[in-house]
Amino acid sequence: MDALRRLVWGLFVFFCAGCLSKPVVLAPGGDSGRDLAEDADSASQRGADDGVGNGADAADSALDASGLSTEGTAEADGRGGELEATDLPPSCPAGVTGCGGECCPSLAGYGVYCNTRGHCEYKNLDNAGWRNWDVWIWLPPGTMKMGSPQDEVGREPDEEDSTTEDKLHPVSFEQGFFIGKYEIVVQHYEACVEAGPCGPAGPRTVPDGPWDINTSANGRSNHPQDGLTWQQATQFCSWAAPGGKLPSEAQWEYAAKGPVHRKYPWGDGPEPTCDNNTAVFDGFDPVGVPPWACDPCWELGCSGTKQVGSKSEGISWSGALDMAGNVGEWCDDWYNQDLALLPLDGTSCQQAGPLGLVKTIRGGCCVWGDIHLRSANRTALAYTESNFAFGARCVRPPPPPGQ
Repeated sequence: MDALRRLVWGLFVFFCAGCLSKPVVLAPGGDSGRDLAEDADSASQRGADDGVGNGADAADSALDASGLSTEGTAEADGRGGELEATDLPPSCPAGVTGCGGECCPSLAGYGVYCNTRGHCEYKNLDNAGWRNWDVWIWLPPGTMKMGSPQDEVGREPDEEDSTTEDKLHPVSFEQGFFIGKYEIVVQHYEACVEAGPCGPAGPRTVPDGPWDINTSANGRSNHPQDGLTWQQATQFCSWAAPGGKLPSEAQWEYAAKGPVHRKYPWGDGPEPTCDNNTAVFDGFDPVGVPPWACDPCWELGCSGTKQVGSKSEGISWSGALDMAGNVGEWCDDWYNQDLALLPLDGTSCQQAGPLGLVKTIRGGCCVWGDIHLRSANRTALAYTESNFAFGARCVRPPPPPGQ
């Protein structure tokens, strides 16, 4: 069996053209009347297909019978409670929820509440099927510095701006945006395929192994959709929401760490391990060799990705989940090794760099080690390629005034 594992891994490395090194470069080739018991039942059902409880959909427990939380309280996911006094919402117009000092913009068809991170969070009022995972987080205008401190362990050369003294890249968001709380889930992507705009995910990159690309048919309907090319992910996001698209690198990093640098989306510590519920990643030594994802059951096919949102201790600054591990996530940007080439306004880089037609991947994945889970970590992949360990999440713009 050890020989078989080595053969499978060798084929994976061949097809990924070194995707375990940095960077990876391949040549182009709730209803308004629902109550908490209903939410708990729904969460339990979502975890049934792979035996993983839905510890991530904690927002449901903060909802009252109308689908909205009491303003000024955090969602109850075991980490919540009253917001700090300085974070209490402002005086917002009647009927408008306020969180973390901001009035939440309206989003038709969604209930809004304050999450544990003090951000406005929106859940589809129709809780059937994939809509359970149709949850968005509002990030208001703000500033940050992209990249990592020069003394951060694991720091890579492509995490710096060559033109600034501190080697960090300043970004200012003049407009807020919504980001998906979860990675694109399988059953949501399959709905897009059924509707017509999206093509089937795949083919898988690993030519032999115990699992294929995630599908509902193989019991992974609540896992992240992997096997997506950059174009497929882009098409899905445009279908999933008005103005939907892949996040820019800056939007992704801002949602992960916020205005003040965090080594990981959940903070500067603890370090991720197989036991502390922070990320779906490869915690074994040697890294990149099966079994994967802290799960020693390669022969049974239960390694790899996990249900979206299953690592609740890995919650990011914004409240988004799985921003470290599970699947690597496509961004809209063409990859450039110097952050100085990225826009200062947080939009995506539309100019291909010296490495050619490669797009940026963020967030690490289930077959990579802890270094790749850092908020500033960057990877690149040819935009035409798909991989069983790569997927995406979406962003959407604020609704037009008056809507």
